[in-house]
Amino acid sequence: MYTGVLNFHSILRWCFLLLLAINIIRSLFPTTKHYNGENLNWGRWLLVATYFNLATSIYLYLFGRYGITLLKHEGYQYSDIFNIPYLRFWLVEHPSMMLLSMIIIGVANRISRSKSLLDNKYRMMSILYIMALCIILAAIPWPFRNASIAREVVRTLN
Repeated sequence: MYTGVLNFHSILRWCFLLLLAINIIRSLFPTTKHYNGENLNWGRWLLVATYFNLATSIYLYLFGRYGITLLKHEGYQYSDIFNIPYLRFWLVEHPSMMLLSMIIIGVANRISRSKSLLDNKYRMMSILYIMALCIILAAIPWPFRNASIAREVVRTLN
């Protein structure tokens, strides 16, 4: 089950990034003068992908190989988390940065449903979406990172 959830998390990451890119483009270059239901639907799909990603992340954090169980299996103490870079990344940096980006996406979705002026709405949403994208890109364990942190671009191909 762990491998299936991990593969789903990896695939969902790309769907999530694609939806985030679509929402950034739609907020930077609006096609309509009115914020309509189609725009809301793209934001909702991004939010749904965010929640699915959060659910799989919680499972992986609690029961996964690089989550809390890593401390038990390897015999680490909680005081070791900030002294060992890959522990700090997997137990603190990655989850907190992803959670922050999800909160930012939620705020952007809330702004999209507000009754504010249209120009301000698009501008704020694009700023928040770009902030979330930057945080996500910094928190992804790219293949060029430290060997203990780096992961494949698409996990299911291995």
